[in-house]
Amino acid sequence: MEIKNDVIIHGGDYDNTAVAGSYPCVVTGGRGGRKAEENTVLIENGSFNGNIAGGYVETGDATKNVVTIKDGTFADSDMIYGGYSGGSGNVKDNTVT
Repeated sequence: MEIKNDVIIHGGDYDNTAVAGSYPCVVTGGRGGRKAEENTVLIENGSFNGNIAGGYVETGDATKNVVTIKDGTFADSDMIYGGYSGGSGNVKDNTVT
């Protein structure tokens, strides 16, 4: 299954919340499957304490996912990934700007 989603955050407080273009999270655009490909997360403002990923998949490939951050406040412990695979999949061509 291929996932393609867009998540846009204009502001708000996100404490202990994961944000992903694809994955079962509190703020999400879909559910991770075998591929997380061409998902986008745009953060225009907000306060974050949790992980952020353009594409997150439990197993399989994470490719061509994008996280764009224009403004916001982030905790020191936050991890920001363009793409992430929890299994043995390929992770390539992902970007964070």
